[in-house]
Amino acid sequence: DLAAVDPTTGIATGFIPNPDQVVKTLLVRHGTVYAGGAFDNIGGRPRRCLAALDASTGDALDWNPAPNDWVGALAMRGDTLYAGGFFSQVGGQPHYSIAAVDAATGAVLPWQIDTDGVVNALAVGGSAVFAGGGFDHVLGGPPRINLLAFDATTGQILDWAPSPNGPREDANHATVDALATRGDTLYVGGDFTTIAGGQRASLAVLDGASGALLNWAPEPDQSVHAFEVSGDQLYAGGYFRAASWRPHLGLLGAAFPHKSAPPDSLPVGPTVTFAPIQPNPIQSTASVRYSLPISSTVTLSLYDILGRRVASVVDRQFQNAGVHRLTIGVDRLKSGCYFIRLEAGQVTRTQKVVVLR
Repeated sequence: DLAAVDPTTGIATGFIPNPDQVVKTLLVRHGTVYAGGAFDNIGGRPRRCLAALDASTGDALDWNPAPNDWVGALAMRGDTLYAGGFFSQVGGQPHYSIAAVDAATGAVLPWQIDTDGVVNALAVGGSAVFAGGGFDHVLGGPPRINLLAFDATTGQILDWAPSPNGPREDANHATVDALATRGDTLYVGGDFTTIAGGQRASLAVLDGASGALLNWAPEPDQSVHAFEVSGDQLYAGGYFRAASWRPHLGLLGAAFPHKSAPPDSLPVGPTVTFAPIQPNPIQSTASVRYSLPISSTVTLSLYDILGRRVASVVDRQFQNAGVHRLTIGVDRLKSGCYFIRLEAGQVTRTQKVVVLR
């Protein structure tokens, strides 16, 4: 479940921690590998869900905060390690989904931020720490939907609430699954369609100080689960097949700086492109856009979660190559989760939509 590989030769090194269960997240600092996951033993010693390992050997160090359930996100600022996950205790003290730990001693810091859900991602930006996941409230504190910011030193919740919402794939809850910072900019990835009062599908960029939505919109057609920032590139991985209205099977390299949102038309690429439904969730009508590389017979239908066709928008219609835009109405549909399927020749594309009344 965990190994180190020489980046030049591809040969595994002597780093052999041998965890007994899954490792979900890693962070390396100053010769120490911090590992979070759902394990009970790692590096030859009992360590539950969070451990510090010698970067050369993989042996577990004495450091042992011992959360009582899985850790899925780590970040560090100075001598403080921030952990996020699904736990309710760290170091024998109540901490729900977020905790701060001394990176040298393993002592749990006293401040308290508890959410009513799970934290999947953490990122440090200046004096703030950003936490994303699937939650609705800070327990005993203000409502925060899936994304919050707190002071890195005091743990005080900041007056910053972009509230990403509107799930595409999970009918029950939108989530934030990836965060990255660059200067004062925060990149947010996950399963959502709205954030900071605007329409953004699965990938958005915010002003880290104000939470304002910036004008940058690659718009992957499904969820984003991982980020890495390198130079002037943001690399995003996830479940999507297209982004920036071009084919990108699960991996997108998106360039900084922020560019204006693309025009309303779609470029015609080498394959069928199905742009994100807007808006989503839908209250009455929504815009459907797709492009065809060659002339094709097209069917566009709406299905419920049981796989029953509940609406036919286009039925075996021959359409020319190029960009097509349609408006669909959902006035006759009940609130709930549906799937809209585009069939063009031998190609099928599907998106989840949510109808809200």
